[in-house]
Amino acid sequence: MIYIAVTFHLDPSEADYNELLSALLDENGFDGVLEQASGLTAYIGKDLFTDGITNEIGTRLDQAGCRVHFEIEEIPEQNWNEVWEKNFEPVIIDDRCVIRAPFHPHFPDIRYQITIEPKMSFGTGHHHTTRLMIEQMLGLDFINAKVLDMGCGTGILAILASMLGAKEVIAIDIEERACENARENIQRNKRQNIRVLKGSEDMIPDLRFDIVLANINRNTLLDQMDDYARAGYPGSTLIISGILADDRDIIKEKAERSRFNFLREKSLEKWVMMIFERN
Repeated sequence: MIYIAVTFHLDPSEADYNELLSALLDENGFDGVLEQASGLTAYIGKDLFTDGITNEIGTRLDQAGCRVHFEIEEIPEQNWNEVWEKNFEPVIIDDRCVIRAPFHPHFPDIRYQITIEPKMSFGTGHHHTTRLMIEQMLGLDFINAKVLDMGCGTGILAILASMLGAKEVIAIDIEERACENARENIQRNKRQNIRVLKGSEDMIPDLRFDIVLANINRNTLLDQMDDYARAGYPGSTLIISGILADDRDIIKEKAERSRFNFLREKSLEKWVMMIFERN
């Protein structure tokens, strides 16, 4: 499969505009973003890409007061590893968890070592939302828990849940290549209790979980919140991210209408992670 890499150069290049661009990329079907010295590079399948997407993103940024110039390049899937190795550095979180590639050395002083190779599925741990999720997971009790990871991507959160002592983990993603990549990473990390399913909320109608993880995006969280409630039970935990600060109130209100009690939140730049308990 051929992918399109679009590099966005923003003027001014400020954190607020970068976060807005990230949200727009999510809305328009881009799989992920790599931060490079020249700007933000985002990837999308060639079959999904049109000039209208970049024109719409440019218009939205212009309305917010930011000019944008972009460069477009085709990348055959077999060249992804070269892109990956050129741009990826290990991610260390709280000196307790490291996310690294197979070509990085082992970190002997860090307890939880997650080795991933994303290919054309994204979720490397570099994004603020993944970091926020992992930070909270490291402080929770996963021993013998049944865990759901919605929108699993490369499988990082599912793998960590297993490492933290979960009894069973169901990881779901709507993209077939993400599911395949997650399975490969799960095998790479020698995790035996994670099952990967292709689909969406339709995969969990009769399943119940102690902990639900959902690092997705605003619209999907809103659409699936009632499903997360049905997948839990009184006292179960919901951890969500993929939320821009401007959207926190609408997400919180929807969660509370869906039988969740708000516990706490944490933000990193413009991104927010929230934890709820099912009532």
